[in-house]
Amino acid sequence: MLVKNAISNWLWWRTLAAHRSRMGRHAAPPYTRYAEQARAAYRGAPPNDGEIAGHAEAFRAQGFTWFRTAETERLAREMRAQLDEERRTHGDDKVWAADSRYALGDIYQRFPQVEALFRGDTGAFLRAAFGSEFKIFYGILYRSVHDPSGPTGSQVWHSDGGPGTCINLMFCLTEVGSQNGAMEILPWPDSLRLFGEEARRHLRGWLDKEERQDFYSTRIDAVYTDRIAQPEADPGLVYPFLNNTVHRGGYPQPGEERIVCVFHIYPSVEPAPLDRYRETGIIKAGPYPKDPAWQ
Repeated sequence: MLVKNAISNWLWWRTLAAHRSRMGRHAAPPYTRYAEQARAAYRGAPPNDGEIAGHAEAFRAQGFTWFRTAETERLAREMRAQLDEERRTHGDDKVWAADSRYALGDIYQRFPQVEALFRGDTGAFLRAAFGSEFKIFYGILYRSVHDPSGPTGSQVWHSDGGPGTCINLMFCLTEVGSQNGAMEILPWPDSLRLFGEEARRHLRGWLDKEERQDFYSTRIDAVYTDRIAQPEADPGLVYPFLNNTVHRGGYPQPGEERIVCVFHIYPSVEPAPLDRYRETGIIKAGPYPKDPAWQ
């Protein structure tokens, strides 16, 4: 039984390294194959902006990057102004749901700046990072404030566990930094190393969610503290990261507030239907697409 478990664990680890996903050797590969099809079908030109190209290269190497341009700053300030007006008009109890998510509708339909974001520098980055077209699975807007009970859920070190082709992309409407809990992240090579420690010390399936979070926290405190990255930036920061990098949403200090959009983005054989999203929206319908070829 021990030999069988060890072989199963090794296969899980090999799949994780190859497909950048904890989904397993049966579920993860179809997403990788579709991403390869999308790259083969892509006829776009490389980005003509050297800075965007550099960020795409950094993303591929470390599993995350962040950037801020005059365009993203302008869109963030415009979107924040519209949001602030809604908060004045309706009150925070109507604008924010109990889970701190935006409650007044689909953000793509409510805020034209979201479409502009993906038609501009951010869209150029995504095509450069994927080497293909992209599509948006969902987008949400949420607010984080200090919670006296302490960090919980995504504020604790974790890996999302979805397809390895997914880019989680944050768009920050407020300034971000340690004071208001900007997201902390462990680069992909270090995340992979941590997963390897997990696989060697605990056969897959022995750790439940809380035990895994405790294991990550203990090992990161002991070994990886100098590898943690956390941005400090004014509004307009775009912060893409691989779905399965180890990360934690920051914990705002008392009186601080952080407002960000989070999008889950996937490679695509066809260009994103940005016009159609105005009709359909990009509301979250599940944790990840069951079919990587959805459009």
